[in-house]
Amino acid sequence: MTTTVDASMTEGGSNTVESARFPALEEFKEAFATIQQLPYCSGHVALDEDCSKIFYQGLNGQVNAIDFLNPAEKDLAALAEACHPASFGRGDQDVLDDTYRKAGKMDKKEFATQFDPFENGIIDKIRGALLPGEKGQKEIRAEMYKLNVYGPGSFFKAHVDTPRSDVMFGSLVVVLPTQHEGGSLMFRHKGNEVTFNTAQAVSASTHPSPHAAYVAFFSDVEHEVTMVASGYRVTLTYNLYFSDSPSALLSQDLLAVAPVTNNPVEKLKPALAELLSNPEFLPKGGLFAFQLSHKYPFKVASRSTSLTDLLGRLKGSDALVKETCEAVNLPVQLKAMYAFKEDEYSDCMLYALVDKFVNFNGRDIYAEEPIHFMLRKKKYGYRPFFAYPYPGKKPALDYYSGKGDLRLTPTVWVKLDEEQEKREGDKKAEGKKACNSWDQQYMTYGNEMQLAHMYGEVCLVAKVKPATERLGQAHTSSTQSDEVGQTQPI
Repeated sequence: MTTTVDASMTEGGSNTVESARFPALEEFKEAFATIQQLPYCSGHVALDEDCSKIFYQGLNGQVNAIDFLNPAEKDLAALAEACHPASFGRGDQDVLDDTYRKAGKMDKKEFATQFDPFENGIIDKIRGALLPGEKGQKEIRAEMYKLNVYGPGSFFKAHVDTPRSDVMFGSLVVVLPTQHEGGSLMFRHKGNEVTFNTAQAVSASTHPSPHAAYVAFFSDVEHEVTMVASGYRVTLTYNLYFSDSPSALLSQDLLAVAPVTNNPVEKLKPALAELLSNPEFLPKGGLFAFQLSHKYPFKVASRSTSLTDLLGRLKGSDALVKETCEAVNLPVQLKAMYAFKEDEYSDCMLYALVDKFVNFNGRDIYAEEPIHFMLRKKKYGYRPFFAYPYPGKKPALDYYSGKGDLRLTPTVWVKLDEEQEKREGDKKAEGKKACNSWDQQYMTYGNEMQLAHMYGEVCLVAKVKPATERLGQAHTSSTQSDEVGQTQPI
């Protein structure tokens, strides 16, 4: 599922010329582009005899134990032999294919461990690093998922973790101290690539005493495990969920490898405030629409799903965008966005904003009828709002007016990076498939087959009041006559 944000909406003479009227807008967009954070956090924690053992049932039926304070090679080989081949999800199928994933696994019912990421303080560090700002106060539930063993020649090609709940936001991988080469975790997100070297992170040369390493990342981030050249790479994997339950106290022994940066809200807030103080900017009011960095899981059991609950589950820099808007008194909502052209001969893209993901049930909505006709039908209950890019000239829509006028809201689109521009430009060439539709396959490979949840892309929409209201003064403008009123989705 994707959101079609067409690259052409920031191109062309009128928008380029109009943008020059507001240098503060370009400054704000530049500041906004700097808030992206690493899609993971990592660190290490010392092991002792109270948390270093794993118990499992061997092939002979006996219960075996392995102590990672000093694991013997033969014991690691026995653990690997007791594992099952690890499968992966391809759409709605669970697949065994050692050309894509070669590794061993144990489900949580097949082993026991003394290791506790709450007692070791890992969860507290994750909260501060991945959920900055106000979301740093959110409680986290970590649920054991699997034990994996990657022996010589093992690997897992690029994939995205399967969403198992609409409150799941990430994964935690704990790398136990074993001597191995290879097996690094590579992350790719928004055109950036970073590598977490697991072998070095648990190496005896890095730590004189046994330490486990950990890495936590957002579940929508693509990642892969490179091939293990020698030794055994043993990991415990946890699913991370938002929760209201209390967490453990912060451990003083936790050491961070990926430091947490300062809160970028302090940089964004004055830039946005300066822009809003200009009475010529959106004089009649309008919207900001922010491209978010992450995708979010939602339930697929019903025809459509509301986005309201997702607002309290924003990740990383997305949460900072929300916090920035609220800091300057801009109310926010999440919207799914559907693009359509001004007319069949135009490159001008217009946008329908709805507060539900739409299931088209396999219909070619572009061939049957314009998308905005379908979304406005009362029987579907979508109640869309329509937008055009601002600064720019409001288009005439006689062709699309239908029954009643299609009223448009001036909307400032704010993007994170140029990589998104390129990706959406490729989608434009695909034509009718470039739609925020359930029918577009969102994930080819995952660590488990697709079940009850999917990932969706949303944009954060903030309402901007008319200049007379936000500045507390009477103001009229001859440069803008757009009506907002009922067209605003907030």
